[in-house]
Amino acid sequence: MSFSPKKISFLLVSIALASAGFVNAESHPISDAIASVKSVFQDAKTTTISTVEDAKTQINDKLERFKIAQAYYLDTAKQDAKVAYELLLASANEGVAQAQFYVSELLEEGRGVTKDTEQAFKWLQTAAENGLEDAEYKLGQMYLSVKKDTEKALYWLQRAADKGNKKAADALEVLKASLPK
Repeated sequence: MSFSPKKISFLLVSIALASAGFVNAESHPISDAIASVKSVFQDAKTTTISTVEDAKTQINDKLERFKIAQAYYLDTAKQDAKVAYELLLASANEGVAQAQFYVSELLEEGRGVTKDTEQAFKWLQTAAENGLEDAEYKLGQMYLSVKKDTEKALYWLQRAADKGNKKAADALEVLKASLPK
């Protein structure tokens, strides 16, 4: 079962609400999905991974390695930015677009690694080229505000908007309205 970043966010909120007792997880319309995501995080929490080499030797499947890396990145109770970076970088190098996006964010913020905006941009562009909607939107925004390349901003915002990204569609509308006729 795979999830988009939006669905993961929704599921995490649903899990948090269920854990806090605000929602009955068993009767929730997406109870199977909630259980699936819970099991991914449970598995990740019980697996002791301290280096990329441990992940490579203990886990053979690239998506399973990514799930472990994502747990380090997303789970504040277990968050270790250096380990998250190492594991995510391995998944990013294997072509996992979401990992490429996370690596970009860690490099941009300097979490777990020395801040490197040039490498952050490279990984963001790679994630966008691999079709990750959130990366397409963020790349469009970067081309608009930082790189000052309206043509590329239009291209990336349009790609994200075409996939249903509301923020990209809104930004695209504003950008098009500001262009000379």
